[in-house]
Amino acid sequence: MEVDELNERVEEALAAPDLAHAAQLLDRTAADEVAEDDQPDVVALWEDLADAYADRGRHDQAIAAIKRCLAMDYATDHDVRGTLAGYLLRAGREGEADELWEVVAGERPEEVTLRFMAGVAYQDLERHEDALGWFDEALEMVLAHGDREGWLGDLLEARDEARSETGRQPDDLQLRGESLLAQQLRHVRASDPSADRRSRAAERVVSWFPPEEWGRAADEWPHVRDGAADKKCCGTVSS
Repeated sequence: MEVDELNERVEEALAAPDLAHAAQLLDRTAADEVAEDDQPDVVALWEDLADAYADRGRHDQAIAAIKRCLAMDYATDHDVRGTLAGYLLRAGREGEADELWEVVAGERPEEVTLRFMAGVAYQDLERHEDALGWFDEALEMVLAHGDREGWLGDLLEARDEARSETGRQPDDLQLRGESLLAQQLRHVRASDPSADRRSRAAERVVSWFPPEEWGRAADEWPHVRDGAADKKCCGTVSS
């Protein structure tokens, strides 16, 4: 089956929704050798299927589907292992998730997005101490190397919530971050008030949010919603 036809048929099955049929279509493709140029499309379809499973609380199947992406060993614009760690957390397999987050972070020592999304995942489970640890690491990286991934404002807001939940007072790290954010805002207003400096970062992280969390994500981080309009990595994003 050509990849364009596969994409159309899988997306139709997901929209029905007929997840079993979507899985059967992808399984048949897996039996054949996927051309290198077609791998990004096939990986994206497996991710769409995984998100659809997660949206329905079928976490074990979501995990199995995302592992099929990993088995293809194709380098996406985000680390699929982070997506897997998020599914493991929601499935109650927290020990496995904890270990995987640490492994991925160790291999991606300069990525702020990964650490921010890990913090969000733990915050959703009310593991605020763990969330704060990830937010701290992300904020320290931004302060050291600049806000290259565009998460500073959202990171400060999420970190402040985690800090409040743990009963801690505002600290030097938060104040330094807020000072940097104020500096950025002054620069943006002076150079181009209409600039959307977060659009590329938003596209990268769309896939980290399962569909059932889009309402909250869009409310709390509007630039994530804006990114989804251009790149619906999750396949079942609702407006």
